[in-house]
Amino acid sequence: DAPERKDSWRLPEGQKLESLPRPLAMHCSRALVRLCRQAAAKGVSGGLSSNFVSRQVASPKYTPTYLSRASTFRGFSTVSNVHRDTPDNNPDIPFEFTDENYEKLQKILKKYPANYKQSAMIQALDIAQIQNGGWVSLSAMNKIAQILEVPPMRAYEVATFYTMFNRSPIGKYHVLVCVTTPCMIGGSDDILAVLEKHLGIELGDTTEDGLIT
Repeated sequence: DAPERKDSWRLPEGQKLESLPRPLAMHCSRALVRLCRQAAAKGVSGGLSSNFVSRQVASPKYTPTYLSRASTFRGFSTVSNVHRDTPDNNPDIPFEFTDENYEKLQKILKKYPANYKQSAMIQALDIAQIQNGGWVSLSAMNKIAQILEVPPMRAYEVATFYTMFNRSPIGKYHVLVCVTTPCMIGGSDDILAVLEKHLGIELGDTTEDGLIT
């Protein structure tokens, strides 16, 4: 409702806030943290005015690191919850537990009442991930849903909620870096930059030798 200003930052005409992609919200929070850092460095006391924030975020001189990683974040298994079929991950690729793992899962199921098989969802996903080399395929989630007698969506919900479940292939060693706002304040961007430079990859990528993600 504020009067229109040339230096204000606004949504495009007809654009609704709820229709914006999730990464934009992350970008905004990171942008505000950077502005707070700048203000602290300049000795600015008190809060930042909305006009100041609007001018800085819209400034062509302000280029947050996140913008250069937008496409990478969309492909990162702990960020994007949208599945797209790929040659190595689609429902046509069969998945079966090994005899040993199936027996292990059956022992876990015996701990729960027959009508609460879904309580073993996390354990089942974990077993599948270990068997599958560090990630859970769509076929594996479908197989788990069949065994636990629940709709496939129940398996998808758990696999997409917990960041320790990887839904795309990863390297032998999976290096995790916290990129939330509190971690960024503590200097996680600097750590991430050093790792990316040393490994020659960006967040979410895997080295050519398949060793590190």
